[in-house]
Amino acid sequence: MSACEMRRLFNNSPLLQMITQARLRPHYLRNNHLKEPERVNEPLCTWGQTIRYLDDQGQWVVEVSRYFRTGGRIGGSGQPDPKRLRIGNLILIADTQFPAELR
Repeated sequence: MSACEMRRLFNNSPLLQMITQARLRPHYLRNNHLKEPERVNEPLCTWGQTIRYLDDQGQWVVEVSRYFRTGGRIGGSGQPDPKRLRIGNLILIADTQFPAELR
């Protein structure tokens, strides 16, 4: 699935609201300082995070990446970037490959 389509599904779902209301529990898969934050136009002391959010049964429902800046702000677009999304028994994965003309 294209990354754009994945973001559309995520943004049109209740998941972002559930995350901001702490109705989903975060499980950090990656949580470290960016070694070269300038490569992604982020300030020093920005954290690169990959987070799986779990429902109240402990099953993950969405996996996101984000840049977490000092002061609690989210970098990039200001929104978490969904990478995997579970809808029932279906798991959708964002295509992170760039088209050949953009490589």
